[in-house]
Amino acid sequence: MLELKEVSVIYDPHTRFKKEALIGANLKIYEGERVAIIGRIGSGKSTLIEVISGLLKPTSGEVIIDNINITKEKIKRSDIVKKVSVVFQHPEMQFFAETVFEEIAYGARNIGIEEGKIKDAVLMALNDVGLDETYLEKSPFELSGGEKRRVAIASVIVMNPKYLILDEPTSNLDFGGKSSVISYLQERVARGRTLIFVTHDMDEAFMLSKRIIVINEGHIVFDGETERFFDDAELVERIGLEPPFFVKIKKTLSKCFPDFPSCEDYDSVVQYLLRKRSEYNG
Repeated sequence: MLELKEVSVIYDPHTRFKKEALIGANLKIYEGERVAIIGRIGSGKSTLIEVISGLLKPTSGEVIIDNINITKEKIKRSDIVKKVSVVFQHPEMQFFAETVFEEIAYGARNIGIEEGKIKDAVLMALNDVGLDETYLEKSPFELSGGEKRRVAIASVIVMNPKYLILDEPTSNLDFGGKSSVISYLQERVARGRTLIFVTHDMDEAFMLSKRIIVINEGHIVFDGETERFFDDAELVERIGLEPPFFVKIKKTLSKCFPDFPSCEDYDSVVQYLLRKRSEYNG
């Protein structure tokens, strides 16, 4: 379990540029959860994930990873990465290796995987993101946007972290690239891992998460079920967020069709509409 206890982060605390980026944050994230962290630009989302992952020491409060208090105990960065790893926004901008194999193998070597087992670890990570061994000798710089993003994710999951944080995992991707990344995150990457997404894309948050944490001006203002948050139109509007397109469709159809069921995805909505059309056509 990841836990924050009364965590605050203050930048430039004793200057006129003082900024309270995170204020008294308390939360628990359990193994196997899929959590989206959302909020407007500058709300404190990035600060929160830096604290959770041990990249940033809070001004006050405690960060506990699997019963280890990393704010009080001296923990090697390499040991934290084995538990919590981050795929940062635009990770492909940080590619450095000449081949996909070397790009992913770097992470495997970082956590001490034996040289003779590295290729198997790389192939397993590639498989998790829907790529095969034909990519091993390709240059990561020459791949499509969606493929680059998947290689970036593979370069982190090769370290097999229990908790995987993804910062804007589909930003700047076209529809095809976004769809492929979301598909593999849902179907393969999520297996056996806790996934934490930071996103400004409300449709992505709705599709990928079961739980939403909303940050506003450094405060956690909501922590609960994804559907419950988006059903609260007043709260969503007050925070300055736009409801997902899917939620808008559901609300519109519910007004048009009294028998409209509780649908959990786009396919369910399409099937319902096809059934209604069939009934209408007799």
